[in-house]
Amino acid sequence: MLNEVQILGFSIPDIVGLGLGFMAAVLSLIALSAAVIIFFLGVRHSRHLKEIEIARRELLDSTVAIREDIDRNSALLKEVHLGFNTINSLLTLQSQHRLIAGLEDTDEQLGVRAATELKNLENRMKARELELQIIVSEGQRCRASLLGLSQTFGDHQTIEFLRAYALILEARGVEAHQFHETRGGTSARLMNLKANQ
Repeated sequence: MLNEVQILGFSIPDIVGLGLGFMAAVLSLIALSAAVIIFFLGVRHSRHLKEIEIARRELLDSTVAIREDIDRNSALLKEVHLGFNTINSLLTLQSQHRLIAGLEDTDEQLGVRAATELKNLENRMKARELELQIIVSEGQRCRASLLGLSQTFGDHQTIEFLRAYALILEARGVEAHQFHETRGGTSARLMNLKANQ
Protein backbone atom coordinates (compact mmCIF):
# COMPACT_ATOMS: atom_id res chain seq x y z
CA MET A 1 0.00 0.00 0.00
CA LEU A 2 1.32 3.38 -0.90
CA ASN A 3 1.98 5.91 1.83
CA GLU A 4 0.47 8.65 -0.23
CA VAL A 5 -2.65 8.71 -2.38
CA GLN A 6 -1.83 9.67 -5.91
CA ILE A 7 -4.10 10.96 -8.58
CA LEU A 8 -2.79 10.82 -12.11
CA GLY A 9 0.69 10.51 -10.75
CA PHE A 10 0.41 13.56 -8.45
CA SER A 11 0.23 13.35 -4.72
CA ILE A 12 -2.43 15.32 -2.80
CA PRO A 13 0.07 17.90 -1.56
CA ASP A 14 1.20 18.40 -5.16
CA ILE A 15 -2.41 18.82 -6.28
CA VAL A 16 -3.12 21.25 -3.41
CA GLY A 17 0.08 23.15 -4.27
CA LEU A 18 -0.87 23.29 -7.95
CA GLY A 19 -4.39 24.43 -7.02
CA LEU A 20 -3.04 27.14 -4.74
CA GLY A 21 -0.54 28.18 -7.41
CA PHE A 22 -3.26 28.29 -10.04
CA MET A 23 -5.57 30.27 -7.71
CA ALA A 24 -2.70 32.64 -6.93
CA ALA A 25 -2.11 33.15 -10.66
CA VAL A 26 -5.84 33.74 -11.26
CA LEU A 27 -6.04 36.14 -8.32
CA SER A 28 -2.93 37.94 -9.59
CA LEU A 29 -4.56 38.28 -13.02
CA ILE A 30 -7.76 39.57 -11.43
CA ALA A 31 -5.77 42.04 -9.31
CA LEU A 32 -3.77 43.16 -12.34
CA SER A 33 -6.99 43.59 -14.36
CA ALA A 34 -8.57 45.52 -11.49
CA ALA A 35 -5.49 47.74 -11.25
CA VAL A 36 -5.61 48.48 -15.00
CA ILE A 37 -9.36 49.19 -14.84
CA ILE A 38 -8.91 51.46 -11.79
CA PHE A 39 -6.06 53.28 -13.57
CA PHE A 40 -8.19 53.95 -16.66
CA LEU A 41 -11.20 54.93 -14.50
CA GLY A 42 -8.91 57.34 -12.62
CA VAL A 43 -7.65 58.85 -15.90
CA ARG A 44 -11.21 59.15 -17.14
CA HIS A 45 -12.35 60.66 -13.84
CA SER A 46 -9.48 63.15 -13.97
CA ARG A 47 -10.46 64.11 -17.52
CA HIS A 48 -14.06 64.60 -16.40
CA LEU A 49 -12.91 66.77 -13.51
CA LYS A 50 -10.91 68.93 -15.92
CA GLU A 51 -13.93 69.25 -18.22
CA ILE A 52 -16.13 70.17 -15.25
CA GLU A 53 -13.59 72.81 -14.15
CA ILE A 54 -13.47 74.28 -17.67
CA ALA A 55 -17.29 74.31 -17.82
CA ARG A 56 -17.42 75.93 -14.35
CA ARG A 57 -15.01 78.69 -15.42
CA GLU A 58 -17.00 79.30 -18.61
CA LEU A 59 -20.20 79.45 -16.55
CA LEU A 60 -18.64 81.98 -14.16
CA ASP A 61 -17.44 84.09 -17.10
CA SER A 62 -20.91 83.90 -18.66
CA THR A 63 -22.50 84.89 -15.35
CA VAL A 64 -20.22 87.92 -15.08
CA ALA A 65 -20.99 88.92 -18.68
CA ILE A 66 -24.73 88.49 -18.10
CA ARG A 67 -24.53 90.61 -14.91
CA GLU A 68 -22.71 93.36 -16.84
CA ASP A 69 -25.36 93.22 -19.58
CA ILE A 70 -28.14 93.42 -17.00
CA ASP A 71 -26.50 96.43 -15.33
CA ARG A 72 -25.94 98.13 -18.69
CA ASN A 73 -29.51 97.45 -19.84
CA SER A 74 -30.89 98.57 -16.48
CA ALA A 75 -29.06 101.90 -16.78
CA LEU A 76 -30.28 102.23 -20.38
CA LEU A 77 -33.86 101.51 -19.31
CA LYS A 78 -33.63 104.13 -16.55
CA GLU A 79 -32.28 106.62 -19.09
CA VAL A 80 -35.12 105.85 -21.52
CA HIS A 81 -37.66 106.24 -18.70
CA LEU A 82 -36.11 109.57 -17.70
CA GLY A 83 -36.20 110.72 -21.34
CA PHE A 84 -39.83 109.65 -21.69
CA ASN A 85 -40.80 111.59 -18.57
CA THR A 86 -38.96 114.66 -19.85
CA ILE A 87 -40.67 114.47 -23.25
CA ASN A 88 -44.04 113.99 -21.55
CA SER A 89 -43.43 117.05 -19.38
CA LEU A 90 -42.34 119.09 -22.41
CA LEU A 91 -45.49 118.16 -24.33
CA THR A 92 -47.67 119.06 -21.33
CA LEU A 93 -45.93 122.44 -21.01
CA GLN A 94 -46.34 123.12 -24.74
CA SER A 95 -50.05 122.31 -24.47
CA GLN A 96 -50.43 124.67 -21.50
CA HIS A 97 -48.52 127.37 -23.40
CA ARG A 98 -50.86 127.08 -26.41
CA LEU A 99 -53.89 127.19 -24.12
CA ILE A 100 -52.77 130.33 -22.27
CA ALA A 101 -51.62 132.00 -25.51
CA GLY A 102 -55.10 131.30 -26.95
CA LEU A 103 -56.77 132.75 -23.86
CA GLU A 104 -54.54 135.82 -24.00
CA ASP A 105 -55.60 136.43 -27.59
CA THR A 106 -59.30 136.20 -26.71
CA ASP A 107 -59.27 137.91 -23.30
CA GLU A 108 -57.17 141.07 -23.11
CA GLN A 109 -57.85 141.46 -19.37
CA LEU A 110 -55.46 138.59 -18.63
CA GLY A 111 -52.64 140.87 -19.84
CA VAL A 112 -49.70 140.90 -17.43
CA ARG A 113 -50.62 137.67 -15.62
CA ALA A 114 -50.81 135.75 -18.89
CA ALA A 115 -47.53 137.23 -20.14
CA THR A 116 -45.79 136.26 -16.88
CA GLU A 117 -47.22 132.75 -17.00
CA LEU A 118 -46.23 132.37 -20.67
CA LYS A 119 -42.67 133.46 -19.85
CA ASN A 120 -42.57 130.97 -16.98
CA LEU A 121 -43.83 128.17 -19.25
CA GLU A 122 -41.26 129.09 -21.93
CA ASN A 123 -38.46 128.88 -19.36
CA ARG A 124 -39.71 125.49 -18.16
CA MET A 125 -40.00 124.26 -21.77
CA LYS A 126 -36.44 125.42 -22.45
CA ALA A 127 -35.30 123.50 -19.32
CA ARG A 128 -36.94 120.30 -20.63
CA GLU A 129 -35.31 120.83 -24.04
CA LEU A 130 -31.89 121.22 -22.41
CA GLU A 131 -32.49 118.08 -20.36
CA LEU A 132 -33.34 116.19 -23.55
CA GLN A 133 -30.13 117.46 -25.16
CA ILE A 134 -28.18 116.08 -22.19
CA ILE A 135 -29.83 112.67 -22.60
CA VAL A 136 -29.27 112.63 -26.36
CA SER A 137 -25.60 113.51 -25.94
CA GLU A 138 -25.32 110.79 -23.25
CA GLY A 139 -24.00 113.33 -20.78
CA GLN A 140 -21.02 114.24 -22.98
CA ARG A 141 -20.23 117.72 -24.32
CA CYS A 142 -23.20 119.21 -22.46
CA ARG A 143 -21.47 121.98 -20.50
CA ALA A 144 -23.54 124.70 -22.21
CA SER A 145 -26.78 122.87 -21.43
CA LEU A 146 -25.75 122.46 -17.80
CA LEU A 147 -24.87 126.16 -17.54
CA GLY A 148 -28.24 127.10 -19.06
CA LEU A 149 -30.01 124.92 -16.52
CA SER A 150 -28.13 126.16 -13.46
CA GLN A 151 -28.04 129.87 -14.36
CA THR A 152 -31.29 130.52 -16.23
CA PHE A 153 -33.86 127.84 -16.99
CA GLY A 154 -33.60 125.10 -14.36
CA ASP A 155 -36.54 124.51 -12.03
CA HIS A 156 -37.39 121.97 -9.30
CA GLN A 157 -38.00 119.28 -11.90
CA THR A 158 -34.49 119.97 -13.23
CA ILE A 159 -33.05 119.23 -9.79
CA GLU A 160 -34.72 115.81 -9.83
CA PHE A 161 -33.61 115.22 -13.42
CA LEU A 162 -29.97 116.01 -12.59
CA ARG A 163 -30.02 113.73 -9.54
CA ALA A 164 -31.52 110.84 -11.53
CA TYR A 165 -29.17 111.30 -14.48
CA ALA A 166 -26.10 111.51 -12.20
CA LEU A 167 -27.12 108.18 -10.65
CA ILE A 168 -27.49 106.62 -14.11
CA LEU A 169 -24.02 107.80 -15.13
CA GLU A 170 -22.46 106.60 -11.88
CA ALA A 171 -24.10 103.18 -12.36
CA ARG A 172 -22.25 103.01 -15.70
CA GLY A 173 -18.99 103.96 -14.00
CA VAL A 174 -18.93 107.46 -15.56
CA GLU A 175 -17.93 110.51 -13.50
CA ALA A 176 -20.97 112.70 -12.73
CA HIS A 177 -19.57 115.51 -10.56
CA GLN A 178 -20.60 118.23 -13.06
CA PHE A 179 -24.24 117.08 -12.74
CA HIS A 180 -24.04 117.30 -8.95
CA GLU A 181 -22.49 120.77 -9.24
CA THR A 182 -25.22 121.90 -11.65
CA ARG A 183 -27.85 120.51 -9.31
CA GLY A 184 -26.36 122.50 -6.43
CA GLY A 185 -26.15 125.65 -8.56
CA THR A 186 -29.77 125.28 -9.69
CA SER A 187 -30.96 124.74 -6.11
CA ALA A 188 -29.07 127.83 -4.94
CA ARG A 189 -30.52 129.97 -7.77
CA LEU A 190 -34.06 128.78 -7.00
CA MET A 191 -33.62 129.54 -3.28
CA ASN A 192 -32.35 133.04 -4.12
CA LEU A 193 -35.34 133.62 -6.41
CA LYS A 194 -37.73 132.48 -3.69
CA ALA A 195 -36.02 134.69 -1.09
CA ASN A 196 -36.24 137.73 -3.41
CA GLN A 197 -39.97 137.31 -4.06
